[in-house]
Amino acid sequence: MARQVRQESEFIKRIEDFARYMAPEYITDGDNPRSLMIIAGDCLDAKEGRHAMAHIMVGSDRVVRCALRSMMEDCGAFAALVHELCDDDGGGRSVADLDEEIGRRQKRMTRSLWAAVGIATWSGVLIVLSVAGLAHWLTTVSSLLLMAFTGMLIGRDVRSLRADIEKLRQQRKRAAGRQRIVNGISKFAEFLRQMRASLEEDAGDDED
Repeated sequence: MARQVRQESEFIKRIEDFARYMAPEYITDGDNPRSLMIIAGDCLDAKEGRHAMAHIMVGSDRVVRCALRSMMEDCGAFAALVHELCDDDGGGRSVADLDEEIGRRQKRMTRSLWAAVGIATWSGVLIVLSVAGLAHWLTTVSSLLLMAFTGMLIGRDVRSLRADIEKLRQQRKRAAGRQRIVNGISKFAEFLRQMRASLEEDAGDDED
């Protein structure tokens, strides 16, 4: 589907054609390390949120890191976008912190759902009382309108909480991946430290 959407954008197709020309001509077969990174987007339908995207990176990773660092230093708008994305991504939050936040949002959503059930139940009771002639119709109508308004607010809160929880779960997934990488690096560093200590000990035994 993403490929089909890209084919709908002449802008994205031109960019991909440019990258296919530049890569073998100037980058991959060049004598000096070079890199090319393109991030492009074409909004095909703003109302439905349909976009065609191109994410292209070829060449030396080291050179592209240097280019990105230079752009971060020279372009304040780009640096601000990166920092905003990191904040949205929850880059500075731990898995435990995100789990705690998800738990709080889920408890709040559960309370809202129980409140919605209570409103629906009480609305049904009011209707039954009105039909049985035990409640005045004006009171019943007024109460039902109030219940409907309150239910609308609760429904909006539940939708917002569901969206927040989904976003937090995505952030947790990324944070868990970062944590696995950090743990792996720490274990490897500890392994190298132990190996170095063992080699130094063996060297000391050989001198003796």
